[in-house]
Amino acid sequence: MKFSKKTAFISILSIIMIFGAVVFFLNTDKDSKQKKSYKIEIPEKQAEGKEVFLYFANLDNSALEAEKQKIIFNSDTRKFAQSIIEALLKGPANKSLMSALPEGTKLLSLYIQDNLIAVLDFSEEIRENHPGGSQAEILTIYSIVNTLTLNIEEIKEVKILINGNEAETLAGHIALSFPLKENLTIVK
Repeated sequence: MKFSKKTAFISILSIIMIFGAVVFFLNTDKDSKQKKSYKIEIPEKQAEGKEVFLYFANLDNSALEAEKQKIIFNSDTRKFAQSIIEALLKGPANKSLMSALPEGTKLLSLYIQDNLIAVLDFSEEIRENHPGGSQAEILTIYSIVNTLTLNIEEIKEVKILINGNEAETLAGHIALSFPLKENLTIVK
């Protein structure tokens, strides 16, 4: 059987094309495997911070002042309220303010009733470590109440418990037997 130059040329060209196609598909498959192994996962949308106003005592303990802080926002009102109170317990960033909450105070639980009342249960330190006096008691209570009611629309009043129990007062002056609304008269 005799091959012509034309047939030989077509045969060689076909072999080159087949070889090229095989190399191309092998490299393409290899590239796709490498891309899969180096795939960068894009995380879900990060939690965004929301600016809130936390109410702290001024240095002469005569009034509350608002300090703007950024808190990680949570669409669950209870969790967001808890984050705000935890930031309040940590204290102010501004050195010209001080926490109105006694040292060692812990938030034991927080829930929100259907009637828009936030019920906060604090550890015994809120009473035991309190310095006393009507002005200090007012600042402690309204530091909590104002911080929640003025930052979270769904909270209209705040009820304070101590170690899971209702308390008549914190330090003998302000009745805690019923929920409290914000008090702007003590905000400077």
